[in-house]
Amino acid sequence: MGEIRGFKNMANSNLEPGLINAIGRGEKKALEKLYRDWQHKIFHYIIFKTSDPEASQEILQETFLAIWKSAPSYRNEAAPLTWIFSLAKRKISDFFREKEKQQKILSSSKEFFLAGEMEKLQESYSDLFSSWKKLEPQAREALFLVYYMGFNYQEAAKQMEIPVGTLKSKLFYAKKKLKEDLD
Repeated sequence: MGEIRGFKNMANSNLEPGLINAIGRGEKKALEKLYRDWQHKIFHYIIFKTSDPEASQEILQETFLAIWKSAPSYRNEAAPLTWIFSLAKRKISDFFREKEKQQKILSSSKEFFLAGEMEKLQESYSDLFSSWKKLEPQAREALFLVYYMGFNYQEAAKQMEIPVGTLKSKLFYAKKKLKEDLD
């Protein structure tokens, strides 16, 4: 797989099931190692999904707490990284459910302010982000998972809950569109 301009494959080390098993046995040093080695990658995934740095930090902490609590039940049925990201995905879903509840309570002026802040944040990104945001959301997620997070096609498709063929198609057309837009 080639590298997309502005993105590098951050999967520079494999995550072994033994580390999750050690966490499941209550070995705090194993959790500390997992946190040290993977916190940034997991945080980037969370912020990619939420666009909220503060909430992403909280979700990251909740994800690691879920890893600590759930590790004893880890059965090596899924790759460790896939398992961890499924926990993160659940915490992100919890975040959005809670956010939806809160938005129903917020006044329209507060909603307008939050939308304005997001626009300012998006405008501050590079040309890549301009091209990036023109892609459909699933295409962006596919690119992010495969090229930034280093998931293989099967893991990314499972994470996105789509067939592998659909993922490959989304990647092909997304890369083609980015290349056209950036050239």
